[in-house]
Amino acid sequence: MPMRLGVALWAIVLLTGFAPAPLPRAPRSTDAAELLKKLQGTWEVVVHQDDLPLPGNSRRLIHIEGESWRFQTVRGNALQPNRSALSYRIHLDTTSKPVRIDLQRQPRIARRGNLVEQEARVSATPIYQGVIELQGDTLRWCYVMAGGNREVVRPTSLDSPPPGAVLMTLRRVQP
Repeated sequence: MPMRLGVALWAIVLLTGFAPAPLPRAPRSTDAAELLKKLQGTWEVVVHQDDLPLPGNSRRLIHIEGESWRFQTVRGNALQPNRSALSYRIHLDTTSKPVRIDLQRQPRIARRGNLVEQEARVSATPIYQGVIELQGDTLRWCYVMAGGNREVVRPTSLDSPPPGAVLMTLRRVQP
């Protein structure tokens, strides 16, 4: 009997000692809502590849509020009134690496006295298709303009943009 017990204990030790290791966990993708929250605020374009220089001492700002992305130009220290500024709705895909971002143009609203008119034709307007990488207060964005009859290739990397893509580096503006 003690011999059987010894063999059984030895078999248990051997079987549990060589049990397979658990499978590695899949990397956790960043939640889109969490990333969108981190993007909130005002960003200044510090590097804009393949772009014409801004006139004088102008700066280009990007405002992200809620799910809206809006561009604005600053000349000197004065924000330029931009009543017709275009606003884009942000769509994030955090399952891909780097994170995919699409900016779909939102209807422009014009105010004329007491009347508010909303632009009707928005679906045919171009959207920005790209990828982003957020590191602290630095945001890198590589994009192409899509829409119309143009065939475009969405960037899949910030290190090797496809032909026609633009790479931007933005820094968060501290309030």
